Amino acid sequence: MAGKNIVEADLVQWLRRFGERLLASDGENRELAARMVWLGDIGFGVLSEVAGEIGRELLGREGEEEAEVWFEKGVQQLDAEDYEDSIFRASYQN
Repeated sequence: MAGKNIVEADLVQWLRRFGERLLASDGENRELAARMVWLGDIGFGVLSEVAGEIGRELLGREGEEEAEVWFEKGVQQLDAEDYEDSIFRASYQN
């Protein structure tokens, strides 16, 4: 970074702002999140730590959203008294 006149502290601040925008958006960023977690795992100082935190938050959020969708489908099947299909689908989703 020194050869490109990039100050790590400035890059970390930019990454934090970028992460805030990503977390505020509704878009799915699974690949970007996975790459940020990977960057967090390589141990490149504060930059890696921040990237890893953002990536894990993104992945966690997507998992929560996916769980909510499956929960709603289950509630709909329960309301429709579609117990057999509900059990069948649940057994093949895992």
